Amino acid sequence: MYTISEENVGKILTIDGVKYPGDVKEKEAAQQQYKAAVARGQTAGLVKASRRKIEKFKISVNVAPAQKVTFEVTYEELLKRKLGKYEMILRVRPMQLVSHFQIDAHIFEPKGIAFLNVHGNFLANDLEQAVVKNRTVTKAHFSFKPTLEQQQKCPDCSETLMGGDFIIQYEVNRDLPSGEVQIVSGYFVHHFAPANLTRAPKNVIFVIDHSFSMRGLKFRQVMQFAQSIS
Repeated sequence: MYTISEENVGKILTIDGVKYPGDVKEKEAAQQQYKAAVARGQTAGLVKASRRKIEKFKISVNVAPAQKVTFEVTYEELLKRKLGKYEMILRVRPMQLVSHFQIDAHIFEPKGIAFLNVHGNFLANDLEQAVVKNRTVTKAHFSFKPTLEQQQKCPDCSETLMGGDFIIQYEVNRDLPSGEVQIVSGYFVHHFAPANLTRAPKNVIFVIDHSFSMRGLKFRQVMQFAQSIS
């Protein structure tokens, strides 16, 4: 039995090699069906996705004895372009050592990849060596598959070094000043991002709230931010 309570993602539950597609149900109905299956001792799964942030999932699972369960969660997310490059941030916070941990990222841009970078604020020493990069003119592939030894803070401890963001940044070739038009299933989207435009002058005015509710840490953070960009 496998139920889901949102429609914005696709899920598949694999039990001992057999795939079970998720049924979309209302939140309360999905929760009740999941609880009933757990009470009977059956293998069951429930996935909840936040409507505001679809990249956040909560997975509940009950595994019957001697069974192996795999969750496959598929969703679409808009990749935003910021400061001249596309950026995808993957949160890596397993909180423990993971025997089989892997990140695979595939990029395909028909117009060609002009700039490419991958880094993580937790990648250091052995963890950085676990990143494998392959790139052609239009395609790129990153793989991050650290061993247990590479994840450990020290040889004889169970603490993990993995705790931060895995960041992928890239930009595409923009030879045509008119942009690019993509047509899929009768719909089209026009990507228009002209390069070498003269920047318009700007005046930035900060209005800083120093009322009682901003006392302490909040006020210090606002002041530090204002000083950092002034």
